[in-house]
Amino acid sequence: MAPIKTIEWFRVKPRWLFVKIVDEAGNYGWGEGTLEGHSLAVEGALDELIFRLIGKEADDIEHVWQFAYRHGFYRGGAVFMSALSGIDIALWDLKARKMNVPLYQLLGGKLRNKCRIYCWIGGDVPKDIEAAAKARKAQGLTCIKMNATEGLEWVDSPSVLDATVERLKAVKSVGLDAGLDFHGRLHKPMAKQLAKALEPYRPLFIEEPLLPDHPEAYKQLSQQTTIPIALGERLFTRWDVKRYLEDALIDIIQPDIAHAGGISETKRIANMAEAYDVALAPHCPLGPIAFAASLHVGISTINFTILEMSLGMHYNVEAGDIDLLTYIKNPEVFDIKDGHVMNPTGPGLGIEIDEDMVRKIAKETSPWQPLEFTGPDGSIREWMSAAFDQDNDSSTAAPKPKRRRVATAHRFVCNYPDCGKTYSRAEHLNRHNLNHNPAEIFVCDISACGQRFVRKDLLERHQERHAAGAVVSSARAERVGQSSSSQSRDGHSLEPVWPHSPIEMVRPDRYSPPRPQMPAPQESGLRSSTMGNSYGSYHDMENTMAHSGMINAEASLMTPASLEHQDRSIHNGVHWGNVTYDNTVLVDAFGLNNMDVNFETLQDDNRQPFGSWLFNFNEAGSGADLDMTSVSFLNPSSEHFFENNFNPASDLGSPAALSLDLLNDAVLDFGTLSTNRRQAFVHLVKIFKGKQRRPLSAKLEIFLSTSTTDDLPLISQDYLMSCIAAYWTHISPQMPFIHRPTFNPNTSNLLLFAVMVMLGSSTLNRLSTKGLVDEYAAFADLLAEHLRWEIFTDPAASPPAELWVQQALLLLELYEKMFSTRELHERAHIHHASTLTLLRRGNPLVGQLGTETPMEGTISRSEEDSAMILSTRTGPSWWLRWAQAEAQNRVVFAAYLLDCSHSTFFGHALSLSPHEIMLPLPCDDQLWTAPTAEALQRVDQNLRSYGLKPVSFLSALRRILHGHTVRTHPWARKILMYGLITVGWHINHRESMLTCFDTPRTSLDQERCRKLLVEAFDAWKDDFDDTLAAETLTGLPNSNLKIKRNFDDPQIIYFIANLSLHANIVDFQMLAGSTRLLGRRVSNRDKAHAVARVKDWSKTESGRHAALHSFKFLHAMLVVPQTAFDNGSSGDSPTITYNCRQDELNYRPWIIFLAALTIWSFTVALNPSARLEWSGSDGDDTKHKDIASYLTLYGTRTAAVDLAHLKLDVGLVELLDMLHVGYEDAENDLLIEAHIRFRECRDMLRVK
Repeated sequence: MAPIKTIEWFRVKPRWLFVKIVDEAGNYGWGEGTLEGHSLAVEGALDELIFRLIGKEADDIEHVWQFAYRHGFYRGGAVFMSALSGIDIALWDLKARKMNVPLYQLLGGKLRNKCRIYCWIGGDVPKDIEAAAKARKAQGLTCIKMNATEGLEWVDSPSVLDATVERLKAVKSVGLDAGLDFHGRLHKPMAKQLAKALEPYRPLFIEEPLLPDHPEAYKQLSQQTTIPIALGERLFTRWDVKRYLEDALIDIIQPDIAHAGGISETKRIANMAEAYDVALAPHCPLGPIAFAASLHVGISTINFTILEMSLGMHYNVEAGDIDLLTYIKNPEVFDIKDGHVMNPTGPGLGIEIDEDMVRKIAKETSPWQPLEFTGPDGSIREWMSAAFDQDNDSSTAAPKPKRRRVATAHRFVCNYPDCGKTYSRAEHLNRHNLNHNPAEIFVCDISACGQRFVRKDLLERHQERHAAGAVVSSARAERVGQSSSSQSRDGHSLEPVWPHSPIEMVRPDRYSPPRPQMPAPQESGLRSSTMGNSYGSYHDMENTMAHSGMINAEASLMTPASLEHQDRSIHNGVHWGNVTYDNTVLVDAFGLNNMDVNFETLQDDNRQPFGSWLFNFNEAGSGADLDMTSVSFLNPSSEHFFENNFNPASDLGSPAALSLDLLNDAVLDFGTLSTNRRQAFVHLVKIFKGKQRRPLSAKLEIFLSTSTTDDLPLISQDYLMSCIAAYWTHISPQMPFIHRPTFNPNTSNLLLFAVMVMLGSSTLNRLSTKGLVDEYAAFADLLAEHLRWEIFTDPAASPPAELWVQQALLLLELYEKMFSTRELHERAHIHHASTLTLLRRGNPLVGQLGTETPMEGTISRSEEDSAMILSTRTGPSWWLRWAQAEAQNRVVFAAYLLDCSHSTFFGHALSLSPHEIMLPLPCDDQLWTAPTAEALQRVDQNLRSYGLKPVSFLSALRRILHGHTVRTHPWARKILMYGLITVGWHINHRESMLTCFDTPRTSLDQERCRKLLVEAFDAWKDDFDDTLAAETLTGLPNSNLKIKRNFDDPQIIYFIANLSLHANIVDFQMLAGSTRLLGRRVSNRDKAHAVARVKDWSKTESGRHAALHSFKFLHAMLVVPQTAFDNGSSGDSPTITYNCRQDELNYRPWIIFLAALTIWSFTVALNPSARLEWSGSDGDDTKHKDIASYLTLYGTRTAAVDLAHLKLDVGLVELLDMLHVGYEDAENDLLIEAHIRFRECRDMLRVK
């Protein structure tokens, strides 16, 4: 036995994916994991599996299969099972080769000496079926398969079925059996007719007459026809097959060995089918490895009947000289005689792969893409398997499908100095060279335009756009968006055409700004991998989603002074490359390894990474506007604009002063909760209660007890409205992504409503005396336990997930991590990645398609279903649609905040990077909270009267990193600080990444970047404090100031930022005695290493900074508020008390715990043997005053060096004791653990 050493995959023509496995003893085996049209996805799945399987015993095939299948939690599906197929087949081949026996000997031996096969004829609409059938017969075949129909309507004319019958008759006249493949193109009404029409001509089988998604329709069809029904290429496991066998829906099972988990699972499916008297006919229009593997299964399976063979198939013909036999050195093994292929006699699969040929072709193979198949009306039809070959005079012909364009290798390089651009075709390079050496310059003379072109056809195209009124002359480009009556000489206005609306929040123009040239991605079909290393080349997938941004008010203070700094906005999407070191590919999202480049030349470097752009000291140091139109990491194929030129003279009339009183004093009356909504919620609760496996608490049993009418009387309308009110008061200000003015609890999605009730119920319990309404918290946990499954299984959760799904999942994650049990807390971390995947799959990270503020028309029913903002409340459709688009943007930022903050709080790795978020910052609070469409118009008038323009997240992030001001509202400021925290996280983890990949260090001045971050933290807090002070000093109403200070307190976020940069809270918790962290048990070895790390950390500048900021934070949170409350009535230190239950900010108790833990860890590490005699009692006012003196002594220091010799002080013991008491009333498991840690840390400092 020998462990797996290497696993490689090879993408080869025409559309196949081969896998090679080598063990430590040098034995090898070949597999195939082809998934037609989804090669890139399978390659990614293989990369993930490779990392997990290196080192496993190659002989333990079943163990490897089960490990890969079950230990990933998520399982099944075409992509994953195809990747597993490639590995499984290779392992069987390796083992049989090592034993020097044909593979079928390991499957129980042979049951037959040869296997019957069939091949394809024609494409989708072949002209001469009879001639093709005769050619196949001459090859020795006795059976063929062909497409049964073209694409049909759901209900089509019965006459269209006649062609299928005629083709079958033509094949039968040659003396061949024929299987008819429908590719699921038929729908139930037509399937019944066609099956009846075909019966007299007795086809061998009909394959996939309907999509496998309709087992109930198969049941009806199987009862109405005598023709054998075949199915299985889109069923990937025995569980997928199970229902079709149990309900006797099919007669032939057709698993594809390259899709269905390889030899292991295909053999299990075959044996399972035998028990139901169902024949096996493996599906295999693929490569030689899959065919050979299927052959061995057929040889050893009693119910095998026939096997598909791709020799001469139309896909192979499209690839030129590539066919089934191209990659094997012994093609005679697949010789056809009397419609059969003889059993292979060689070891393993019995074929010898030409590895040199494979590697050669893999280097030049692009991912294969299927044709796009549409009907005459343009609607999508089912799978198109070959190029259309249709008579030109067919009046009913469907449009000729187009193959999607796939990037090819770029072999033509521009040799102009400092250019180096590459192209796939010589003519493209020749056109590019005109930019360097133009033969002639063509100038546009229309209306003094003056734009210059290197080719005449480009000038002509440009002048056509003049005629359409879509071009702004270069002389007037800077005045786009301003009022003008200039016209072209043909009478058309030269101004862009704006969308007409009552309120113009976004106005994308009709001309495109200059965009940087980007090289197309280099493609390669070769990739191999060992543990920790990857060879070959990754190719980048360009993001071509276009979107437009929402307007953002850069200042909550709408005065000209607040408009001092403005940012330019993003015009294109971000495109990332890879940083490569020798043979190791390291995806460096921040591009920090390129920081030693010459920044002065970056504007012309089309390979500039995000990190280089972000930390560009030379370019950003001036404080000038950051022009992102020429930034080279942006994707030129994305066209989404944040329009910067606001026209005050809009159809809203002249700018008017904003009535702030209207917004602050508005009362949003939602009325009462409807009886129907309450009944629907009660019904949902009953379902959850019935599913509950664990016994309910006594209080919860009473709370959920039913009445004589089978109702749940304690879940009253008043209780539910109290929960919703608690949500709006205490949760929404922290995560403001549900639009309150347009929300209606009676018409919102029920599952989102349930999540809001869950958070509200927990909040009501937390704000009450402990033990008074414990059932509220238990009820919230019950809802949380079942809601995630209900949300994930809702059809709306399929990518792209609907808005309410995203909102519900984020709120559920917030609850599970900060309010609930440890079990739910750990579950939230597991499912966090799934939530982010939904966001990525639906592309909300880059915004919506088209204009995001449609101002005209009505809202469709589908839009109502997908947006929780839509309700029966009155309001124009443009307002509701604006709210939906803005809510979608805010969901993305809420996910970003959760990802970043919980990484700092709990020590988990970050999943989202700043460069992924190509959105404007959320709109101003006053726009978001405007109670009516009319109020929103007035706010917008006021903002645009000052010329405000939207600011992109990336642009604002870069500005604050370099110490410049970005005037915006508190939540957006919080987002920007978390952006800085993310940058700091990547800097901290960069060295460990390089060490892991054995990569040499670069000349990056990492400390310079860290220093820049620290300065940015300080500047951010100073600016935030100044803004809040200005709000207090001005005459503006301050009804929201308390909420801003509570929920977006800059001191809290500032501390989180510094803690993330200077401390490792996981080490501190291990030092304090935690026995389980990050979902696993803490071993003695873990704790020993943590002790050593903390000891070293305490002697560093980072350690002193972390301790100093912890002192400052606790001083600000515990001492300053109490001092202000005492109002200086006494010269003594104030009495410090804290009760976590009374803290309305859900995450502040945990942050206070982290701050105290940091101080304790720092002190213990500096004084490992120091102990104090202390025997205080809880509630001693004198000792609590000593806490204030202790925190004031160190919390008012300005230099971290002052803590270099910090000694153990009785004030620390008393602080820990006071917090231990303050956390006694904690409800959720996290704070209960903090309560325990405070006691244990206190006791460690006492003399025993």
